Amino acid sequence: MRRWVTSVESEPGFSSMGLEVKGNLFSKVSSIIQGNSTTESKEVAQTVSEAWYRRNSDDIRFCLLVIINAYIRPVPMLQNLRSKGFSTLNCMVKNCGMQVLNCLLDPNCRNALQCLNKCNPVDQVCNYRCIASYESPALEAFSLCVLQKHNCLQLDAKIPDKPYVPPMEKFRGQDLCHEAAEDLFVGWLGGLD
Repeated sequence: MRRWVTSVESEPGFSSMGLEVKGNLFSKVSSIIQGNSTTESKEVAQTVSEAWYRRNSDDIRFCLLVIINAYIRPVPMLQNLRSKGFSTLNCMVKNCGMQVLNCLLDPNCRNALQCLNKCNPVDQVCNYRCIASYESPALEAFSLCVLQKHNCLQLDAKIPDKPYVPPMEKFRGQDLCHEAAEDLFVGWLGGLD
């Protein structure tokens, strides 16, 4: 019987389980992938490795989906992680030419795009740091046009249907009407001015 051995001795609760530690699971996967040393395989290994070391359940799930997507069958949710092909560029130039040009001419916006390109697409911390570090009106206009108005990356984030959370019916013992709900929303944002 083949036994997978992982490096879990530093993880809380695992050291007391008496697992034999002989290496990292993803170094083993990586060595298998190295035999098939295509550029795509190297990208898969890099993506999986980066996500694995963030050590949270979402990223571990992402690692598995990336491996399934690359070597077993396509996973629709991973379809548009990165822009691919001429259609993305065509959409950007055709619909947002001025915003793209302004972004490329603005040092902050250009640096933001370079920084974002280095981030793993699902690493929200890295993406946020890039956006916050190089925030500019040119970046805002670029993002609004390319991502929101024209959806040039063809992203489709569906609202999850589970868990279903029914809307509030009462607030502080009173029926929640449209006006009260709007006041709650505006109050949460801190006012209209």
